[in-house]
Amino acid sequence: MISTMPKHFLSITDLTKDELTKVLARAADFQSGVKSVQGTNQKFALIFQKPSLRTKVSFTVAIAELGGHATFFGPEEIGLGSRESVADIAKTLERYVDCIIARVYKHETLVELAKVASVPIVNALSDLEHPCQTVGDLLTIQEYNGSLQDSSIAFIGDGNNVASSLAMGCALMDIKFTLVCPKGYELPQAIVKSIEKIAGVNTEPITTTQDLQATVANSDVIYTDVWISMGSEAETNQRLQNFQEFQVTHSLLDTAKKETIFMHCMPAQPGREIEAGILDHPKSVVYRQAENRLYAQQSILELILK
Repeated sequence: MISTMPKHFLSITDLTKDELTKVLARAADFQSGVKSVQGTNQKFALIFQKPSLRTKVSFTVAIAELGGHATFFGPEEIGLGSRESVADIAKTLERYVDCIIARVYKHETLVELAKVASVPIVNALSDLEHPCQTVGDLLTIQEYNGSLQDSSIAFIGDGNNVASSLAMGCALMDIKFTLVCPKGYELPQAIVKSIEKIAGVNTEPITTTQDLQATVANSDVIYTDVWISMGSEAETNQRLQNFQEFQVTHSLLDTAKKETIFMHCMPAQPGREIEAGILDHPKSVVYRQAENRLYAQQSILELILK
């Protein structure tokens, strides 16, 4: 088991390759029906500034499966950083719970929580990263491809938080990652620099292209996300125009290799990033991908608290 698991899990880069490999192996154990031996009755606070279906349910069920207890706080219950300061909330909650799981608007909020809290902080999504999603995604790719080795991922969409964490996770695991997007929607420079630092001289850094057809034809995984993420609603009309040639359609998936899988972190918006019916396409594994979030979260929580 991991003995060097970081106290906080704010970024996928908080893990080394060896640590991430062990997290995925333990998640696969849970996936196969293995039960946790933790049974410590640990207590968790879930602070969610943003709405959620999969993240909230998967964390709540994961905590129950681990023998713990979850207390959920919606955006109006605490007023994180408005009704009460981030520091005061952290210093109060640490006296009640063993871990704080936070889904926030700004990544800086997580950093501030981590600076103050004496209990682990887990990133359940921020504007910069979604590391728990990445663990679930890699578990899914490992499941369907048999291994992560020599896998290639085409992420169609902007360089958002999901793409950023997945790209860094791919760099850690030596997976080829290609971002397919219109010009101007690439990964943030800070993420690119982090990837280059991870990759060093031994691994090919991420690739960015506008060539949708060629990338899909040569990838093991086709992944997309909404074009308009929470927080970018003011850009809706411009984004719809810029991304209109980057929709995942039935005909596009038909050009992919037979064994290629299609993934989406959801929620999805048919008629925008995907054609209607794509979630039920024979290549789609999106609902298994959503289920795998449960096993990923069980593994992360079990190991971070040991």
